[in-house]
Amino acid sequence: MIDYKTWSKSKGEIEKLTNFLKEVDDDFLPPLSDTNFERLGTGKSLGEYLGKFPKKGLIYAEKNGKVTGLLGYFDYFEKYGTGFIENVSVLKSQRQHGIGSKMLEMAINTMKKTGIEKITVRTWTTNAASIRLYKKFGFNIKKTIHNDRGNGVGSIIFEKNIGEKK
Repeated sequence: MIDYKTWSKSKGEIEKLTNFLKEVDDDFLPPLSDTNFERLGTGKSLGEYLGKFPKKGLIYAEKNGKVTGLLGYFDYFEKYGTGFIENVSVLKSQRQHGIGSKMLEMAINTMKKTGIEKITVRTWTTNAASIRLYKKFGFNIKKTIHNDRGNGVGSIIFEKNIGEKK
């Protein structure tokens, strides 16, 4: 059975989630640990990367005590009515079991309750699984940025309207 949790930023959770990020690090383009990648903001460690998410802004899936998936988002852009999904990742061995879909559904519902009107998410042009996931949930392509990740790989920015601001 898979348990879905919102993190409390406890030391034990940070350690488990950091270990999970190490396992999926190379699935990202570029890897999350790439300190030259300015988007991360911290440019330091995966633990510090986790620390930038607010408490309610990180959902993770756990099976038999092991983290199998993580979704990090920001909904503190409330005054603009915008949320941003920063990270959706699932262990390779656990993909195609609905973990990413469940976490995305939870994040959308939480943001909707806080008055967010629109959600933005970004992935790379060769990440077919993420592209399918976002399209399945009704996200539309807002913009494509060509070759910003190098070697002919670009970024796709998706957007989804989820309701009116409270």
